[in-house]
Amino acid sequence: MVRKKKGLLKKIGCILISVSIIFTGVTFFGTFNSEADGYSGTTYTLDSGGTISVGDLDEYQSDLTDINSYGATTVESYALADFSSLNSISVSGTLDVGSYAFYGDSSLSSVTCTSMSGADATSFSGCYSIAFGISGQTIGSGYYVYNSALYNGTTLVYVPRSVGSSYTIRSGTTSIASGAFDDTTVTELNFESNSAANITSIGSHSNWPTAGTTINAYGATASDYIVEYFTTECLNAGSVIVNCDETGDSITVTITETAEDGSFEEVLTYRDQSAGSTINPTSREGYTCDDSYTVTSATEQTYTFEYTANIPVTTYTIKYQLLDSSGNEVTTQEITTTTDPGSYSPQSTYTYNETTYTLKSSTPTISGTTYIYVYIADATITTYTIKYQLLDSSGNEVTTQEITTTTDPGSYSPQSTYTYNGTAHTLVSSTPTVSGTTYTYVYKASSSNNGEGGGGNSGGGSSSGGSSSSTTVATGTVSDTAKTTQSYHIIEGAGQIVGKNDGTVKIVCDGPVDKLAYILMDGNVVDKGNYTIQSGSTILTFTANYVASLAEGDHAVQFQYTDGYAVTGLRITNGATKTTTTVTYKVSSDGSISSGHTKDTTPKTADGFDNRYLLCLGIFLLGAGAILLSRQKKLEAILAGEEEDE
Repeated sequence: MVRKKKGLLKKIGCILISVSIIFTGVTFFGTFNSEADGYSGTTYTLDSGGTISVGDLDEYQSDLTDINSYGATTVESYALADFSSLNSISVSGTLDVGSYAFYGDSSLSSVTCTSMSGADATSFSGCYSIAFGISGQTIGSGYYVYNSALYNGTTLVYVPRSVGSSYTIRSGTTSIASGAFDDTTVTELNFESNSAANITSIGSHSNWPTAGTTINAYGATASDYIVEYFTTECLNAGSVIVNCDETGDSITVTITETAEDGSFEEVLTYRDQSAGSTINPTSREGYTCDDSYTVTSATEQTYTFEYTANIPVTTYTIKYQLLDSSGNEVTTQEITTTTDPGSYSPQSTYTYNETTYTLKSSTPTISGTTYIYVYIADATITTYTIKYQLLDSSGNEVTTQEITTTTDPGSYSPQSTYTYNGTAHTLVSSTPTVSGTTYTYVYKASSSNNGEGGGGNSGGGSSSGGSSSSTTVATGTVSDTAKTTQSYHIIEGAGQIVGKNDGTVKIVCDGPVDKLAYILMDGNVVDKGNYTIQSGSTILTFTANYVASLAEGDHAVQFQYTDGYAVTGLRITNGATKTTTTVTYKVSSDGSISSGHTKDTTPKTADGFDNRYLLCLGIFLLGAGAILLSRQKKLEAILAGEEEDE
């Protein structure tokens, strides 16, 4: 009896382990096939509806065939344009469609939804295989499908190519939207219940009607809008056959359109015209005719429109070539004009980037239609360097801070004290040491000061973390306007998130290197020993030691130029993980920077941890326990179905 109980335990344990293995596999593969963005195979699924914006599904553009959404869904303008493999859209709810949303989707054959909003003809332009289905539609109200075409109230919105060469417009329709027929091959247009007179508005079409198209506008007379539109206003007006109800005399006008240069001559027939109506010449590329014809009461009338070839318009380019005092080109400014610049009088001087250039000669260099005037800078601009050499109380150099300026510093007044890393340094002499264009002022710490060294703050508050170094900029070098004008942009490395020990950090700004005054970290000027600058716009690289010294959290990095600034966020973490986020900072009128507002960009998993794995583990442990209780040493024998108990 005991052996039978043990055999039963072994069988139960085996079954439990098998169940746990199968359940784990089902759970794993179910989780594996559920991706975060809803894309699986060639199908994109929105479980609760949502919005599809431009770029959301671009990575699936060549493979995506079906979109299924179980809730109100918005497809924004151009969001799914040129998705060549897209075959069907199914929405359980309202489908809100933007202009050009499905533009060029030639394989799109099915768009179904409960209701629709926002769509126009451009939304489906180029969808030659499309068919619509709106399950909750009400004919005559909102968007609905009638006779295979899409309507909105009393407006015909879009006719698919699938209707063939003949189409009948629903009775009660008052307008035809722009482009509604542009994708069709319709050469015969009819109106249900002879209701053509109801049409009071027809939008522009670029491809329709073709010459010879028949418009059976019964129910309308020659004086009604629809007849006048197809006889005088539409594409290929005059070569479109319009049939309508006659009233009074039937007037036919034969118009001959001919070119003055003999390049064309075409005869157009306008039928069922009414006395007093106006016939205008058709549009012909490269030719102009300003004539018009007013229909008289005669039954048969003829008239000729004569076209004149357009005179080509010549565009001239006037260039101002700016040279520095050495004759090297600085830049070339240009304007275009259609007026012959033979008598053009150039300005005698030209100011660019605060430099005045003088015209060398009023006679330009002419190359085809380009007239070039050369200007040369009046004088070379000298760049001066002002240095603050900081010594400790023993006379040893701590650091040297410097700024550059184009203003002659001969009358420059240095500040009497300079605080660096919490230590006050006193000006030794107001007379600088001058070496070429470099002016050096020496400051010395008093013996009572402690802690000299690199990496401190100077004025303007303290950093929000770490040992970001700073210096003081000479008064007038960077104006208040420049400190509060965001003239430049971060073009690489904006909003980085880096670990303290990730190494160097590179940030690139589109400002010119020669205008860079200093770098700020959290509103404090950073010591130049903590970073390097390279040209190519402005390439800033913080040293690894400096990055490691920064406190964890958000920081603001500001490139301060002589005429404006650029700012970006930098987040320091304890881990070693580089990524990019978006941190927005605001610069106050006093040059200080407010705290950042961060957009979370933490990658999201599809489903997170699945609690069903815990159930699988529990079943497995129960099975293992049952087998241990049975004291069976050979699990393989049990799995093979051997019953050694019997």
